[in-house]
Amino acid sequence: MKDTCLILPVGITRETVEGLLKREELRNVSCIITVLIEDRENEELMKVKKEILNVLRMLAGFMGAKFYTIWTSFGDEKLSKEIFDVLLIHKPRLIILGAFTGSRYVLLPSILSILWYQKIYGGCDVKIIHGVEGNGWSIEPLRGYFTTDLTKAQLRIFKLIYSMKKEEIRTKEDLMSQYNLGRSVYKILRALKEKGLIEWRRNRIRKTFPGKLLFNILISLEEEGDIVGS
Repeated sequence: MKDTCLILPVGITRETVEGLLKREELRNVSCIITVLIEDRENEELMKVKKEILNVLRMLAGFMGAKFYTIWTSFGDEKLSKEIFDVLLIHKPRLIILGAFTGSRYVLLPSILSILWYQKIYGGCDVKIIHGVEGNGWSIEPLRGYFTTDLTKAQLRIFKLIYSMKKEEIRTKEDLMSQYNLGRSVYKILRALKEKGLIEWRRNRIRKTFPGKLLFNILISLEEEGDIVGS
C-alpha cells in the first residue's frame, strides 16, 4: 500500500504494537503518526509510553516509513491542526486510524483532521482499527464503524432526537405523538439507552455526551458525502 498513513494513539503494549504491524494490511504503511497524551505528573506512565514510542520508531525504520510524534494534552484545541499539518506533508491516499486503544480523547480530533484533509484532497480512503486489546481487532471503513451497531430504525430515531433542540425533547409519549411514531419506538429507545446514546429521567429523554459525539461525527461524515471511503 503506497501512500498509506497509520494514525495510532499510544496507550498500548509493546506486544500489541509488534503484532499490529505484522498484519498484512499494515506491513507497507509509508507514514506513521503517533499521538500521545502527556502526563508529567505520572512518571511511570510516561516512561512506558516513551518505551512504546521507541518500539514504534524502530519498527517504522525497518518498514521504511516516515515517523511523526505529536504530544498533546486534554483540551488541546490545536491537536486537529497538528495532525492535519502532518497529513499535508505526507499527502496519503489511504488513512488508517487506530481506535481500539489509547485515549479516546484523541479520536474525535483525529477524525476531524482527516475530514478536513479529505475536503482538500478528495478521493482519500479512510479505515479504522477497532476491537479490544489482547482479544483481536478488525479494520473497516470509517463510516461503517459508527453505524454498524445501529439498525436503520435506531439510527433514524437517534438522528431525530439529536436534531431537536433541548427544549423540544420531552417524554417518550410526546415523541411518538409529535412524529406519528408507533409503539415500537419504545424498544428502539431502550436500545439507544442501553448503548448510552440517550437517557431518561422522569420519563424525559435526555442527550448524553457519547450520543452528542456520535451525532457530530455522523453529521461530519454525511457532509463529506461520498468523499468518505466506503
